[in-house]
Formats: sequence, C-alpha cells, structure tokens
Amino acid sequence: METATDNRNRTAAEVRSIFSKAGGQLAGQGSVAWQFTPKAYFTFATEGRSEDEAFELSGSTELEPTVEVLKQHAGSFVITRGNQGALVFDGEQLIDIEAFPVQAVDTLGAGDMFAGAFLYGLTHAMDYRAAGQLAALTSAHLVTQFGPRLPTRQTLDLLQQFKAGNF
Repeated sequence: METATDNRNRTAAEVRSIFSKAGGQLAGQGSVAWQFTPKAYFTFATEGRSEDEAFELSGSTELEPTVEVLKQHAGSFVITRGNQGALVFDGEQLIDIEAFPVQAVDTLGAGDMFAGAFLYGLTHAMDYRAAGQLAALTSAHLVTQFGPRLPTRQTLDLLQQFKAGNF
C-alpha cells in the first residue's frame, strides 16, 4: 500500500481505521522485526565527527584499538572523521574514504547527509567503498553552503555526476 500525505500520523490512523472496518488490521511497530537479523552498527555524528563517539564507546583515544573494539560488536560500521574523511568496515576490510577538499561554511546537516547518502548507496547496489564516496561527496557539497539540505536539483545532479564517475 502506498500513500501520500502531509501528516503521517493522521494517514496511519485513517489507514488503520479502513483496515479495521474491513475486518483486518495494520501491523504494529516491530511486528516483522523477528524476520530480520541485525547486520551492522552505524554511527553518524550530526555535529562534529562520529570518531569522537567511537572513541568514547571503545574507551580509547586511538583509532586502531577503537576499530578493533567495534569489530567485536558489529559486522560492519562507519566512522566519520570530518575533514579527514571516513573509515568504513564492510565486514572484511577497512576502507579509507578520502574527504573532498572544500571550504566549509556551515556543517549543520553534514552527518545526516553522509548517513543518508551512504545508506542510499547501500540500498541501491553500491558496495561500501562507493557508498562511502557518495556520502563524502554529498556531505562535502552540503558544507559549502548555509543550511542543512541541498536543493533537490543539486542532489540529483551530484548523484548523476557520481554515477557517471565525474566527481
């Protein structure tokens, strides 16, 4: 079932009511969770770097021991490192994602952009390296302007450039 709405809560309630009147029911939160196995731990800082969060989690201030601790708890993970790029573990290898050199004017939304682009890549048949590169590219473009979002047209242009290898 697909719906379009400006109020998700109201739409969910209306759909639930329609199902109920017809003798059916809409599944509740977590009702199909048993069908899925957790595969990864992702941490994306919305401010700063997730590297700081990873250090806190591991109890270390060094990257190498932090990575080893995370490997014990997650099949794959991403550590964002601000202008130093990101470190991605795909379950087998550690992948260094280089940052795109830009003049940052506003970092608001950079972590969210990185996370969204990375997960977009993984869910659209990209490997971890490509998803990380897409995420680094889009978040680098975001920080060069004010505000937490890229205009839709610019986002689509970046995706097209990335897919064509023009980045």
